[in-house]
Amino acid sequence: MAYIQVKNKSGQKVDLSNVGQKLKPFFGLVPKDKYPIKVTILKKKGHFDRSTFDLGSSQLVFKCDTDKQPQEEIEWVFAHEFAHFLCLHNPELKKTTLSKEYDALQWILRKVFRVNDTQLQEVFHDFLPPEVFANGFATMLVGKFYKRHSYKLVYQTLKAKFVNGKK
Repeated sequence: MAYIQVKNKSGQKVDLSNVGQKLKPFFGLVPKDKYPIKVTILKKKGHFDRSTFDLGSSQLVFKCDTDKQPQEEIEWVFAHEFAHFLCLHNPELKKTTLSKEYDALQWILRKVFRVNDTQLQEVFHDFLPPEVFANGFATMLVGKFYKRHSYKLVYQTLKAKFVNGKK
């Protein structure tokens, strides 16, 4: 994959060739000078050890566990993170996911629910526009949806804010 430069530091065999083929039609949506995407593959160490895409450096840190995750799920996560790269570097997609409206939504959620940035991501992650786009993109590409975010802290976070009389 000439558009993607991979360093596998996971100690496991990770095959991204199938998802790479599916992504080919989308490479042209981003200026050529933004490639290659630098991808570092690491072994996933637990539920909260998640793949990330660093918007500032265009680096994708891809975390997976080939013993616990099916190949389709690995491909889905990779396509999801690639979608973040697309949104960052394609002006039309960027307008729909990273905008003043998105900034306002985050501000409102922080103020109304009195959550910090970590709690905001934990509670509202899949409802934020960049994540909605990335989830939809990955699902269409792979043909199956993988719920990546299990919301393990939602109940505790919101209960502490509202039920225990802190609001």
